[in-house]
Amino acid sequence: MRTGQRDHARALADAFAPGVMRREAEQLRQLIHHSPVMDVGFRPLTVEGRGAPDPETTPGAGITDFYRRTAHARLVIVGGGGTGKTVLLIRMTLGLLDLRRPGEAVPYRLSAADWDVGEGLDHWMTRGLARESGLSSGEAALLVSDGLILPVLDGLDEMDPPDAEHPCRATAALRALHERTREGRPAPFVAAYRDGTHQRPSATDGQPATPTVVMAALDADRIRRCVSGLPGHGRWHEVLGELERHPCGRLARQLSVPWHLAVVTALYEERDDAGGHMRDPSDLIRTESALPDAGPLCLYAAALLRAGGADETEARRISGMLSELAAYLVDNQALQRRAGGEPLPHVDIVVHRLWPITGSRSARWLSAALSMVLWMPAAFVVWWVLGRMNWTVELDAGVAVAASLLPLRSLWFSLAWWPHPKRIALGRLRTRVGRARLAMTLPGALALGSVLAATGRPDYTVAFVVSFAVVFGAGIALAVRDTADSRLLVLTGTATGLLLGLLGRVLVGSLGTAGGLLFGTAGAGLALFAAVAVALRMPEATPGHVRNPVFGEFVRNDLHTGLVSGTSTAAVTAALLALLPGLVASPLQIAVAACGVGLSVGLGAVADTWRRHIAMLILARGRLPIRLGTALEHSYRSGLLRRAGIAYQFRHLELRDHFAHVALR
Repeated sequence: MRTGQRDHARALADAFAPGVMRREAEQLRQLIHHSPVMDVGFRPLTVEGRGAPDPETTPGAGITDFYRRTAHARLVIVGGGGTGKTVLLIRMTLGLLDLRRPGEAVPYRLSAADWDVGEGLDHWMTRGLARESGLSSGEAALLVSDGLILPVLDGLDEMDPPDAEHPCRATAALRALHERTREGRPAPFVAAYRDGTHQRPSATDGQPATPTVVMAALDADRIRRCVSGLPGHGRWHEVLGELERHPCGRLARQLSVPWHLAVVTALYEERDDAGGHMRDPSDLIRTESALPDAGPLCLYAAALLRAGGADETEARRISGMLSELAAYLVDNQALQRRAGGEPLPHVDIVVHRLWPITGSRSARWLSAALSMVLWMPAAFVVWWVLGRMNWTVELDAGVAVAASLLPLRSLWFSLAWWPHPKRIALGRLRTRVGRARLAMTLPGALALGSVLAATGRPDYTVAFVVSFAVVFGAGIALAVRDTADSRLLVLTGTATGLLLGLLGRVLVGSLGTAGGLLFGTAGAGLALFAAVAVALRMPEATPGHVRNPVFGEFVRNDLHTGLVSGTSTAAVTAALLALLPGLVASPLQIAVAACGVGLSVGLGAVADTWRRHIAMLILARGRLPIRLGTALEHSYRSGLLRRAGIAYQFRHLELRDHFAHVALR
């Protein structure tokens, strides 16, 4: 790698690290807010270069120092469900970021659940960074290839179905981690597994032992310290006495898992409207089990929702939504479902990619139907114009062809598997890429005008070239993400524009300026779609987004892009109708017709992701709330969900499975 490129990569890593620290700190604050036990402990099992395993339990705050002493900067964390592996990973990530020096690798936490091992670790990391972090694909690839991203992988046990006899994906993932090298040396990584998942793949990979730690259970003393720190802990005196008398007894064993202790303390600290406690902690001594089975988990979820401000009706609605989502995720994992060549998630809840919950076909066909309905205003305007003009049959046919190009495109893209959310970023005009794309459009427009000028009709040529250059140039500068190659965009768009310009000259050239505006605007839209489709099929242009608009903002931004595009189209349409020779229409009629065309183009053609989301909500009526993003955000603030990149996740797999069982019942 050239020195200049290496320096650029290090500067990029230095600028990227603070954002990662903010993300991890926010996630830790969310977990701490909803759990009394965050200082989880661990116990070393095997450490290269040392003798017997260390039997002592170390506080979670020391995981950073422990990792920095390991050989090859590799570490595996093993623990049962609810023992605090994610918390330990977050603490270690924050510790490494705090000690990081300029130019060093940035630890980045990724969920391994959606890793298709066949695509390779580096490619998957690049795709995940581009999707979640706000980096472009080129920037993400540069950091990964230069070794400036330390992969911190959580949940390799979630790659395979529960109770899988042979966790093949986890085995392949572990092998890929062990075999990954950098400059001839083992590449660093950190990975977390559930008990039982680590031992099975590690026995088959043939690699040297990796330093491993196991999550330590809470002993009676730590449980007592946690309970004693609760407000009004005097209510817990019988529980404290039981733990002191029987430090290894039933209650101590059942509360030794941090997740279980979090559920129990949340339940028995809940208060009613009058301010009194709803449950007596002494019941824990008399009951058969304090573990969070279906009953306590149901109460726990309801308690968190009430604490988050939800009334009874809203709590039932959110619980119903979570049950539907959990059942969908569990079914995806059990049946290994796929859609459009991609495995469907069994951990992540991404709002704009949730439509398969209603079936792999229904939402796509309904989205196409909605598109055709939204194109009806434009069809009526075309019929209205043709009825008022005394044109030849050939000219009528030309206008009809021009008017049908975008609806046909909309129908095709409405049936696509995974529509890409769009976003107009006005600030990109101030960036190097935005300015370069605008500048690159001008030579193409001049070449386009030179060819069309040879066919005559300068009024048509000027109107076509100007409208094409403005619409196409603004589109690639403001709405096309940085991952698409700019030169390929301009070349493909110019070639498409030339074909459409020549076709328009034959069909509607006699309309002069009005014909040029019509085909120039429609041609620019089609050229933009064609250019993006070609550019995104290049290997280096993996799907990503300009920034990380979190969660529901993908759908909102797509709708915003459609509305802006529709407004611009309405303005061009109004000018076209006003300049159309022979059309006798009042300003009000022109305004109504222009608004109809703008509505059809903006919502019927551009806002593909928004239409797919609306189709999902229609098909899932009664199962998912209309304001899905708001309900998910409330669940996150209440502590039932957590965030990972652009996805929501159930805070614990036990919660996901609990809500899935509720859906079955």
